[in-house]
Amino acid sequence: MARGDAHIGTRVRYWRGRRGLSQVALAGLAGMSQAYLSQIETGARTVDSRATLARLAEALQVTTASLEGQPADPRTPEHSSASAAIPAVRAALVAASLGDDVTTGRGVDELAAEVDRAVRLRTEADYARLTPLLPDLISDLHAATCSADEQTARTALRLMVSALYCCTFTVKYLGYPDLAMAAADQAQRAAERLDDPTVRGIADFVRIQSLPPELGRLARHLSADAVDRLAVLADDPTAGQVYGMLHLVSARVAAVDRRTADVATHLAEARSIATRLGETTDGGLVALWFGPTNVSFWETAIAVELGEGGRVRELAAGVTPDAVRSATRQASWYADLGRGLAQTRRADQEAVAHLVRAERIAPQRVRLNPAVRDTVSLILRRVRQRSVSSDLRALAERVGTVQGT
Repeated sequence: MARGDAHIGTRVRYWRGRRGLSQVALAGLAGMSQAYLSQIETGARTVDSRATLARLAEALQVTTASLEGQPADPRTPEHSSASAAIPAVRAALVAASLGDDVTTGRGVDELAAEVDRAVRLRTEADYARLTPLLPDLISDLHAATCSADEQTARTALRLMVSALYCCTFTVKYLGYPDLAMAAADQAQRAAERLDDPTVRGIADFVRIQSLPPELGRLARHLSADAVDRLAVLADDPTAGQVYGMLHLVSARVAAVDRRTADVATHLAEARSIATRLGETTDGGLVALWFGPTNVSFWETAIAVELGEGGRVRELAAGVTPDAVRSATRQASWYADLGRGLAQTRRADQEAVAHLVRAERIAPQRVRLNPAVRDTVSLILRRVRQRSVSSDLRALAERVGTVQGT
């Protein structure tokens, strides 16, 4: 079974067979009806919820990445280029974690410029150019953090957190969750050495975001601790950006747990902070782009997580996505709009239009998204008795969706 071509339901069925489970048995273990499981396996329903994905993975004794077909086999030159750098990224992270091979590298000024470049490439979702520069950047920053000069070491620690922020999200989207958690752990260590609450908050955000769905309980504890830790600096304009992002990620964690009251509380707090701070014009710290528009982006994603796709039009009303000059954030929002509309089963054409727009903005990001791939597969199955639009057919080819089961 090809890792990237089949939809999640195909892999669920495959692993159910490997485990010798009937549909009735697996449905019971995963806490769902047999009818729902059957729809997932045939591709008639997508797995839009991280909670559902985690329950299936636990029942089948596999990782969620296995069910998502991650890491997918490279289908484009860009994906191949990014994937080819993964072994070197892994080696650099291991060496840094062990304190090995500390040799003099580039100076902090040159490293700062390289980190700025990495942040820009991550914002553009250009993993083909970003991933190959990460190994040397991590190694040189590690050497600089070991400098006998305290100011040099502190500057390098701050830069290291930013670089590992980029690394975590890059390898996560490329389909390497274990490597993402390793990078996030290194960011946490660097932030703790620096002992700066705002930078620690960024590292907390990275660590929570690195966790796969099956570690939901850990995400819940980490997000609560992170919010409490930075609350004392909530009124600081710089720390407030990070504090707001921690509320957003806490809302998403609560959504996975179906703690809807906590979802509302965290979103309201994030909205209040964003209204007070206003839109950022330069992306802010590590291009977080915290502000009213990004809060709207997260509200849409959380609605989809909760299975409330019918709300996405309402949530999108009045949103000006260009206020967030980040290809990866804009593309994620349009993809979430498409996924939400697909949940309604009544707006497939509009859903495809949003998915196509997302892919045009950040092709490397969207083509690697398992949820997008499954949504495209679902729409293909729904329209197979009718004519398939050229946009849908072309998008399906680019994301690697195979029609039929």
